[in-house]
Amino acid sequence: MIDVPPKVKYSEFWEPIRREGLFKGKPVPVRDEAWISKKVRGILVELLLQNHKCFVQLSFSGEDRLKRRNKVIELFPKNEYEYELHEAPKSARIKFPVLDKGKKDRNDWPKIQEELTNLGTDIYNRINESEARRGHSNLGVF
Repeated sequence: MIDVPPKVKYSEFWEPIRREGLFKGKPVPVRDEAWISKKVRGILVELLLQNHKCFVQLSFSGEDRLKRRNKVIELFPKNEYEYELHEAPKSARIKFPVLDKGKKDRNDWPKIQEELTNLGTDIYNRINESEARRGHSNLGVF
């Protein structure tokens, strides 16, 4: 008897986001459907999906993580962006709430997908473009 591995099921939520745009990529297995990510200048930009919430998160690691996070947060004035700062022993994060809707709010998926990817793309581009404007001398900052 030959063992046939079970067929992998892919997330329906992420499928349109993975098809095109900045977060284009391989299908997301259901077991990993809580998030997708993309790196920019050593910073992990994550789109996160919970049952009734979604948000964009920037994650920093390494010894200089707080310095890098504090430098990056200057790109996001409080009057333009809502965010929370988080710290753990080996990481620092900036969490940008998107909607109080998530995986279980299936009727709202198109709106969630649009707002999540719009904010994620905006944040990614702001970081990427700011570094280009600074020139190569400051590439090590973040």
